[in-house]
Amino acid sequence: MVEQDIAEVEVIRRATGWQSEKYLLGDSFYLKSVDFTLSVEAIYENVNNEDIQEWLAKKALEAAENRLQPPS
Repeated sequence: MVEQDIAEVEVIRRATGWQSEKYLLGDSFYLKSVDFTLSVEAIYENVNNEDIQEWLAKKALEAAENRLQPPS
């Protein structure tokens, strides 16, 4: 299940006894039946909501901070 208001994906699998697995931005999950790994970020790539905007701003800030750090 993919939430529309917040960036959250819930995967429920028979193999895990129908246990719910929740994934947030920054997470990826593997779909064995189609041999495919999918990131939550890719699912919400074209979504423009508060959750996504905060995530993108945080990611941009981290990238900028990493560029400013001198090499070790």
